[in-house]
Amino acid sequence: MICVPCALASDHPKKRDRDLTFPRPGFSTDKGTISHLDAVSTSKSSFSFSSVEINAEFLRITTCPLESTFCVELDRHTSKLLEVARKGGSFQMKAAWILRDFDEASLNAALEASTRRQYALKLLMIFLGDPVDEIIKEHQVQQEYSVVEETMAVVLTPTDVKIVLEGEEVLANLNSVVQTFVMLFGLIYTLNMQYPKKCVRTFEFVQKVLMGLDGEKTEPQSSQTECLAT
Repeated sequence: MICVPCALASDHPKKRDRDLTFPRPGFSTDKGTISHLDAVSTSKSSFSFSSVEINAEFLRITTCPLESTFCVELDRHTSKLLEVARKGGSFQMKAAWILRDFDEASLNAALEASTRRQYALKLLMIFLGDPVDEIIKEHQVQQEYSVVEETMAVVLTPTDVKIVLEGEEVLANLNSVVQTFVMLFGLIYTLNMQYPKKCVRTFEFVQKVLMGLDGEKTEPQSSQTECLAT
């Protein structure tokens, strides 16, 4: 069993009360769900966001650039994640498929930054004990999934990468799995929603360690988390 900081495993005590200007009609920030409300002033049946909006609101709330900060910090931890994963033990066993794909891609051609970050993100999730396929849903065939079945996910199809919340596509046509994950994190944070229970450690790590938010509330690090910082 992988031990993580108490703050990362806690029941999402993450954000302070604040004046939220971002939520739109149809989103419940208290329950973390999307509902079709009979809004008097709108005829839209669903609601969507843009990456520009999410980036701007995240910056307004935190004064921290969302995408650039995430990428820089994930890149900074990638070498250590790979080093730890190759040392053996349960982490290496669970991450073997990622290491294999990473090594094969590295041999064939220089890895693009987005591809390298995708491997790093998956390694991080495994390292923290969260199931990758709980939040990143990869579909090889366009018709093999149903949006309505997804509660909160990054959905990758042959033609698109999108965010799905409570059966609704809220952001689509993104450039990569990592960008889509970052937008999902930003959306959850700005809407003050709950992190998905099965992946809470990953989202808390992103919030507290990579993004440096609410750092004063972070509990002492476990030996596993400390090894990424050394």
